Amino acid sequence: TVSSDIRTYLNSEILPSTFQINDSFHITGRGLVAAGDILSGRIKVGDIANIEIDGQRYNLRIAGVEMGDRLSVQEHFVGLVFKNDSDINLDGIKLNPQVIEIN
Repeated sequence: TVSSDIRTYLNSEILPSTFQINDSFHITGRGLVAAGDILSGRIKVGDIANIEIDGQRYNLRIAGVEMGDRLSVQEHFVGLVFKNDSDINLDGIKLNPQVIEIN
């Protein structure tokens, strides 16, 4: 229907995407990974994520979007990879669980 087509377009093209960060970790040579679930929209390499780190908000460019799983608990997740190209050194950073907007 027309209304569902409009809703699909708004959710994927105009409104920011949202992502639930459940955990974070570092991969040597890749960067900081935020593991969680896409709540709405589409996320691609080059998008900007607005993330709270130590009480301040930062815009970080997404360098990779990966699928992962934890076979022992039959759980799947999405990993967003961020590289050190911002004002903040991401080495040693542990992200708190949060919902972030991505544009």
